Amino acid sequence: MATRTGARGAGSTARPLPAPRRAWRGLGLRQGEAFGLALEDIDFAKEVVHVRRQVKMVGTKLCFALPKGRKVRDVPLPSSVARAIRQHIELFAPVPVTLPWDDPHPAETPVEAKHRRPRTYNLLVTRHDCKAINRNYFNTHVWKPALAAAGVIAPLEGGQRQRYSCVGAVP
Repeated sequence: MATRTGARGAGSTARPLPAPRRAWRGLGLRQGEAFGLALEDIDFAKEVVHVRRQVKMVGTKLCFALPKGRKVRDVPLPSSVARAIRQHIELFAPVPVTLPWDDPHPAETPVEAKHRRPRTYNLLVTRHDCKAINRNYFNTHVWKPALAAAGVIAPLEGGQRQRYSCVGAVP
């Protein structure tokens, strides 16, 4: 199994993102759902993915929450996506990440405390420091520079191009 830095070269602190890109395309996942996709959500034998959570931002803090509309669902797992996920898992073991549920703010009642208790899932993609991916950072420093590099959106201005030298990975 490759180390977090070994797969991208010496000195790199980023993890490549083939699994979420293919998951977004092949499974129809929203961004937060792809960031919250865990090993325990994938049933390779039944060829299905259970969409049970997303990584959500509340203010500036991350938490796990139900998918949009508070609706869990099952989606078919195409063989091409299953292959990509298996390859990703071979290179990068899923990482246990613990976040509060639904709201990261301190609970004010025992019922809130029980509902918001931290939960741990084995996420398929994380930041280099094994934390959940912040969608704002990802959009600004990975996704938009990749779109600009591909010519989908206008090129980024001046120094922004140099700042985004590791497109396709999350620092």
